[in-house]
Amino acid sequence: RPRQQEVFRQQLALAQKTGKPVVIHGREAHADLLAALKAEGDTYQGVMHCFSGSNEIAAAYLDLNLYLAVGGPVTFKNARKLPEVVKRLPLDRLLLETDAPYLAPHPWRGKRNEPAFLVAVAEQVGTILGIAPGEIAELTRENGEACFGLGRTL
Repeated sequence: RPRQQEVFRQQLALAQKTGKPVVIHGREAHADLLAALKAEGDTYQGVMHCFSGSNEIAAAYLDLNLYLAVGGPVTFKNARKLPEVVKRLPLDRLLLETDAPYLAPHPWRGKRNEPAFLVAVAEQVGTILGIAPGEIAELTRENGEACFGLGRTL
């Protein structure tokens, strides 16, 4: 674990130095991640992948300028806190993701996840926020472009 933390901090420093975004999967490691993030910088370009933490943890990552990505678990019947977190997220820091081949949304839970199922995530997030799924898709596309420094070339 100490070696993992050391390498993670090196990766954060490299991202800071090169101006590249970070993608962080922080499952059950929020305290360690936040300590490392705060030790290496005060803001980041990047995303907390497969976010499932509390409102307090979300606020801490948002304070570091990170985006929060939600996927299939937001559609699960037993997902109680994640919809509440989504309600409080600034719309300009929200991303959607599949985590394919894992964590397929309802009604495909337990099956192999795939990108086409992202529609179910957008629909659920839209329901939570009272926003049409198409608008959710558009704003999260824009957020993804901003997060990763991409622009529309079409």
